[in-house]
Amino acid sequence: MSRAPKRVASHDYGGSVFPAPSGWLRLAAAIALQTHQSLDLAADLAKILRVAGEGALPLLGCDRVLVYRLAPGRVLAEACSDLRWSLRDRAVQDSCFEASELNLNQAGGVRAIANVATADLTPCCADFLAVLAVKASLVVPVLCQSRRWGFLVAHDCTGPRHWPAAELEGLQHIAIQLGIAIYQAELAEQLQTAQTDLEAQVAARTQELEQINQRLFARVEEYEQRSTALPGTVELALQNSEATTRALVAAIPDLLLRMRRDGSNVQLVNQGTVQMVNLDNTLAGHRITELMPEAIAQERIRLAQKALKTGEIQQQEYDFTADGQTFCEEARIAPIGDDEVLVVVRDISARKRSEAERQRAELDLKSAKDQLELVLQASSEGFCDWDLVTGEVYVSPQWKAMLGYADHELENSQAMWRSLMLEDDLAPALQLIDDYNSDRVKDFTTTLRFRHKDGSTVHMLARAIHLKDAKGNVVRLVSSYLDMTQTVEIQNALKTSEMQLSSILNSSPDGIMAFRSVRDDQGAIVDFEWLLSNPTSCQIIGKTAGQVIGKRLLEELPGNGKDGLFERYVAVVESGEPLQHEFYYNHDGIDAWFENIAVKLGDGFAVTFRDITEIKQSKITLQQTNQQLKERLGELDQRHGEMLVLSEISDFLQACSTVEEACHTIVNLIEPLFPHCSGAIFTTSASLNRLEQVVAWGTGLHSHTEFEPHSCWGLRRGRMHWVGQDRLSLRCSHITAREAEPTIAATLCIPMMAHGETLGLLHLSTATPEALSEAKQQLARTLAEQVGMAIANLKLRETLKHQSIRDPLTGLYNRRYLEESLTQEIARAQRKQLPIGVILLDIDHFKRFNDTFGHEIGDMVLKLVGTLLKDKVRHSDTACRFGGEEMVLILPEATLAETADRAEMIRAAISQLQVSHQGQSIDALTASFGVACFPDHGGQVSTLIQAADAALYRAKEAGRNRVIVAL
Repeated sequence: MSRAPKRVASHDYGGSVFPAPSGWLRLAAAIALQTHQSLDLAADLAKILRVAGEGALPLLGCDRVLVYRLAPGRVLAEACSDLRWSLRDRAVQDSCFEASELNLNQAGGVRAIANVATADLTPCCADFLAVLAVKASLVVPVLCQSRRWGFLVAHDCTGPRHWPAAELEGLQHIAIQLGIAIYQAELAEQLQTAQTDLEAQVAARTQELEQINQRLFARVEEYEQRSTALPGTVELALQNSEATTRALVAAIPDLLLRMRRDGSNVQLVNQGTVQMVNLDNTLAGHRITELMPEAIAQERIRLAQKALKTGEIQQQEYDFTADGQTFCEEARIAPIGDDEVLVVVRDISARKRSEAERQRAELDLKSAKDQLELVLQASSEGFCDWDLVTGEVYVSPQWKAMLGYADHELENSQAMWRSLMLEDDLAPALQLIDDYNSDRVKDFTTTLRFRHKDGSTVHMLARAIHLKDAKGNVVRLVSSYLDMTQTVEIQNALKTSEMQLSSILNSSPDGIMAFRSVRDDQGAIVDFEWLLSNPTSCQIIGKTAGQVIGKRLLEELPGNGKDGLFERYVAVVESGEPLQHEFYYNHDGIDAWFENIAVKLGDGFAVTFRDITEIKQSKITLQQTNQQLKERLGELDQRHGEMLVLSEISDFLQACSTVEEACHTIVNLIEPLFPHCSGAIFTTSASLNRLEQVVAWGTGLHSHTEFEPHSCWGLRRGRMHWVGQDRLSLRCSHITAREAEPTIAATLCIPMMAHGETLGLLHLSTATPEALSEAKQQLARTLAEQVGMAIANLKLRETLKHQSIRDPLTGLYNRRYLEESLTQEIARAQRKQLPIGVILLDIDHFKRFNDTFGHEIGDMVLKLVGTLLKDKVRHSDTACRFGGEEMVLILPEATLAETADRAEMIRAAISQLQVSHQGQSIDALTASFGVACFPDHGGQVSTLIQAADAALYRAKEAGRNRVIVAL
């Protein structure tokens, strides 16, 4: 499992604090800036490497970041979240480490291992990383030009972790910057060596020139003294030594010329090696301004005049450029007589360059000393400095700290050093010192053991170098000590791991083989030579190790050249990418499934494989079972979804008030249940002799919208009826368009029944047979039962509602409905400012009918009047039986006059009714009417009825069979 990056405290590296919001870019910029600003990059390289490690540590959030150099196989810089993970200055010269890391792509590839325990590593490499406590590793090569210099390595020692792409790219960027710094440091070191050689040459040349000049000036002074004391003698001596003087003048490298105080009449004495002028005797008599730049010539004239005035030699230094180079010359101007001067010009360019280079060298030396002090303070190595002349000994605090002591706890002495060394190592160490100082051995490098403060043993790698005086006597011995305890433990562990590896190879249940590439003249891999084959692999291939070691793979097992297996192994060697795959091998007498892992090993590969035939067969069986389970789960999910839709349909059906509303409401829910199907719901008419389509869906429905029950086999048999392409003769007759039969793959008719009564039909048809599978047929059956039960409930509800608001005798609304309806109409009329007409009628002499002819005739009269009222009223009007023989009509939006006219029309129609009893005609019926209107006669139900009742009473009083309007 990957872990969250650790929180690591920020540190100051080269003037920047990491981690900063800019992250990797800021760290790279800091390294580039230090590289650019360094005055001594060779000395500053260690600091730059440390900045890289300490800067990358918080960005990666790991336990250890180190810079490892291949030669001499040492950790040069590191940063740790905890000192226990430190590998600073430890030699990591392990063949497993280099074999694994050097296999990285030569173009600078990255090796990221999220979990060492599960990574594709050789056992040797895995054991080595385990000894270093590495749980996850990230390795980036550091290239100096095209040469592999070393690695930039990140380790997580506390647990596995994932290395994101941003971290890989960031660490690669830092490795590139380090490669640039290392390359520039090497160039700086080469430049320093060249500069030292040049300084030595310049110093020797300068010394030679100075000696010549000193001899020349000594001779000139000698001549001057002689000329002053003994003019005659000097003149004679000069004449006698003229040849010698001319030879001496010609030998010196200085330019000698004479000129007058105004710079005229220039005469060349000696050309020398100066660059300013190129004179010869033909130029004699020219002015000095004609021979050199104006400014330099004028300054020389001024100094010549000053020399003649003061009698003192004047000096002139100047720079000039010739042939693209800058030169520096020194001129000395000495008076000769009263009007002439002698000018001695010397090229001092080399001396000036030497002085500048010496100043830079002094600055570099001071900087190097300061840096050395810092390095000694920060180094993880301990140091000892033994002055053999004075006997003084200096032991660094770090050396004492490696043994668990503070600086003040141990004195700086040879006695202390000897007392802490194990007795077995003391005598050999002293002997090695003597041999080294006596030049019997050329190198002082050994491992010594010291006692730690806690009693444990500390192994130290000791290196020493001595300094000798001019006589060859050793005067100083400086030694460094590196804690190698963990390395010694690792080496011991590696010895153990080698024995364990041999045991693992011999006892491993997996086959393990190793091969070396066999290449042709063009370098292409043509085969592999056997290097290793453990007992298990020999058993699998049916050959002994002696039969295959040194032999070629394709010759012994030619089946590897088939099915692309050989090409896969070649790809592993060429790309360095590991291979893990399963394959079936049926060649060379082997018939089995194998799982193998192949990794690059030098110029070859190692492969681990096992026989997984039984596992493969089990996997196939398991996959089939899983597939069946997935299909079952899919079916269950589908059934669950269908049940949810059916539940929703049930909710809507319960909320609907009529069958038509219910069918139109659920059609959008039914259609998704049967994709690629068309369908319809039919209900049985009140006469039970026809089925009528209520709702339909889909585009390919082929059925009559109305048909008789005997046209459907499902209704005739009282059960579900399915017809496919192989049963066309059993298709129901209500299916239309016989010529369209090829487009109808299947039809399904399911009667909708409840309580033994056929209420309707659910019909489905499709052009895709799979759309009406058995599961879908069962779903349709459930839907039909649910809809049928809902229709029965709705019809029952309609019957109950009808009975609750209708008068059972006349079929008119009852008084309860009258009051509710009139209340609603009054509220609506008030909102819209509309009138409402109310008619109250009473059948005249109704009691006489009952008394004379009986209640049967009375009921018949009431039915006749009720039927007439239902026929004569508008759809928006309401006719109610108010009680007994009284009936009420509510006429919305009717004025008082319109209501009175309507009442008169109904009165006339009632008087035209013919009533007979037992073949005899009964007296004509008449009725009295009272008319009222909202809002003229009241704004409440009770007031309107009372007004109409009062008008009815007046009509009775006025002789009946008339219409009276309320007052």
